[in-house]
Amino acid sequence: MGFRNCIPTIIATSLATLMSGAASAIPPRSEPQGPAVDVDTTEALAAYVSACDQGSPRDCAFAARMHLQGRIVKADPARALVCFEKGCRLGDGAQCNAAAGQSDDPTSSKSLALFEKGCELGDRRSCENAATYLYMQALEMMDSGLARRAFRVASRLCDAQGPASEPFCKQVADCLIDGFGVRADEAVGERLLKEQCQRNPGQGACADLGDRYLSGDGVRPSVVEARNVLDAGCQGGDTGSCSVMARL
Repeated sequence: MGFRNCIPTIIATSLATLMSGAASAIPPRSEPQGPAVDVDTTEALAAYVSACDQGSPRDCAFAARMHLQGRIVKADPARALVCFEKGCRLGDGAQCNAAAGQSDDPTSSKSLALFEKGCELGDRRSCENAATYLYMQALEMMDSGLARRAFRVASRLCDAQGPASEPFCKQVADCLIDGFGVRADEAVGERLLKEQCQRNPGQGACADLGDRYLSGDGVRPSVVEARNVLDAGCQGGDTGSCSVMARL
């Protein structure tokens, strides 16, 4: 049984995106408002920190921004991390993601837990990073427990549907076929890959499924089926499908 190293593209929350609100939890929620964001003074920083301490997650993000930028005060990533972590504890999923993003190792236990926490709070980027890094670490360590956590998050992303969900639907399908972190269900996994191949043939699902049909890895071997899905993928612009086609 071969496990597919199909790590989705990592989407990290930039500080600018966090501050603009574009990475806020879904559905959006109202938060206490602090001083105006464009007032970058030591007084404003003190006000942000005070409001953060009093339970305003939005002001935690403002304080973290100033500590990171280092324009008014000396840049202090450690203080920024403290602010992000507090904002996370106060229920802002985007700040959980930002806190994890401050780490040099996004696959550390702490970072993974922060990504998962942000996902639970409704932040999509936290979910994307949780599914990506959990699966990456699961494959590296062949850890079914990590794979189970990755599968749970990837399933949530796949259920959301849309183009951005496709890599995670593929991750779900591969885990189902391989029985990695979840009870194997080859039929459902094969169906998911087929649906993805039909919806978006250029995203790698056709190549994955075609390769499986050729090798018999988790599915019934079929050169005819392999040729059909690989041709669709190649025509859709997926170079991986074209490369596998060359083996026929």
